[in-house]
Amino acid sequence: MLRSSKYRFVQLELTESSGLNHSNIVDHALQYPHSSHPGDCLRDHCLCFTACSMDGGKWIADRSEYQVSTFPSAMFCVARWFYGERYVGRWDSTNVNAFWSGPYLRVRFTNTTTLKVKLDNSASFHSDVVTEVTVVYRIDSGSANIGPTALTLNTSGVFDITPSGSLRTSRIYSLQIGGLGWRDVIQFRGLQFDNGGYTIHQNFPTKLIEFVGDSITAGATDTLETWSDYSFLTGEKLGVEHTQIAYPAICLTNYGTCPNQTMSDYFFSARNPGYDFTPWDFSKYKADALSIMIGQNDHGHGPAPSALFQSTLTTLLTGIRAKHPLAHIFILLTFRGFYETEIVASIAERNTAGDNALTFVNTTGWLNSTDFLIGAGPHPSDAGHRKVAKLLIPIFKSVLRW
Repeated sequence: MLRSSKYRFVQLELTESSGLNHSNIVDHALQYPHSSHPGDCLRDHCLCFTACSMDGGKWIADRSEYQVSTFPSAMFCVARWFYGERYVGRWDSTNVNAFWSGPYLRVRFTNTTTLKVKLDNSASFHSDVVTEVTVVYRIDSGSANIGPTALTLNTSGVFDITPSGSLRTSRIYSLQIGGLGWRDVIQFRGLQFDNGGYTIHQNFPTKLIEFVGDSITAGATDTLETWSDYSFLTGEKLGVEHTQIAYPAICLTNYGTCPNQTMSDYFFSARNPGYDFTPWDFSKYKADALSIMIGQNDHGHGPAPSALFQSTLTTLLTGIRAKHPLAHIFILLTFRGFYETEIVASIAERNTAGDNALTFVNTTGWLNSTDFLIGAGPHPSDAGHRKVAKLLIPIFKSVLRW
């Protein structure tokens, strides 16, 4: 989701005289404003706590929201949704996790020399046997980027991600953190700063692009998968929020040996095809633009007949328009050039229906044989992805006027 919190600030002090403890602080917090249960936190903009723990340090949402006192030992509470954050992509607001490629948390903070993150290892959620997940994070001070850095987890816990040389209390930092790729489903549980550290809300990007596709758009074979993919790089260079609705081996149609879990269906799901279809609530955010590159697997697993591919694409574009009425939709030709005629015809059908906010992007000649990974078929190398982003960005800028 793309969401900025606007919580009413309250102070909750865990002291012996306050009457608050680890069992009732949730109910107390939900009175500001009143909410019937924690699941309403997003809608009613209340402060939502998931748990309290006995440990050193302090887990904070914002210095004006609540102060955790130390009695009899340093007790702190973990806030799942806190002031100054932004969850980008299709996040599950109940468990604070996301199942597609490319979702991340962005938060700005200051007045701390250390930074720790609390995460649950949710590898067991996936239908495959996964024993560990990898988290990637980047810290931006405004003058320099630190990362992206990969952190592989095989257990839940608190992880110190303070950069070498620590942080400066006088600076404002931006943290961007998410899973490495489509397999890496993480559960975010909170941030830990020094006493006095706090999050702030300022200067978030105002636009969002959804990139839709298969393993190429998911970055399945890249060094940092999602984070080194052309789609992620394009969004970052444009200075906008971005997410990838992409999954390896997915087809547009279910023709031939294509999996039954198609993009024509799963575009509308909160979870990727490794899980049961779960309808996504499109009211959580509206994309300003979408970029679609699909058809590589339809050709490889079939090939899907021309008429079937075209009609299915037209149906998908119609469904996307219903969910994102104001977004501009770009349809990219696959790097091997499959289904160009069908894509152009599908766009023409939508134009005839009155939808003119579509652009065909002809990628012919963008990449040569040296831009692909050896032995990885149609998958570009890291350098190939950077090349694609460099060529795609001017097209987006020209059409979108960003």
